[in-house]
Amino acid sequence: MRRQRGSKGGRLLHSTENPKEYVAILEWDDVEKARKFIHSSELREAAGWAGIGIKQDLLEEVEEVSA
Repeated sequence: MRRQRGSKGGRLLHSTENPKEYVAILEWDDVEKARKFIHSSELREAAGWAGIGIKQDLLEEVEEVSA
């Protein structure tokens, strides 16, 4: 579903304090496609089916930093 809407993939992380708390960081080819996805009924339905809550924030990369 994400790929069809322009997702380029991403990363799934979980809290070390609460391993049941996850954060997904996804890349998109277009910010408007990302916006449509996070507000889509399909995402709400999938989250409801999985029994998860979703907090949606759109972030823009400012700078990539090295170690």
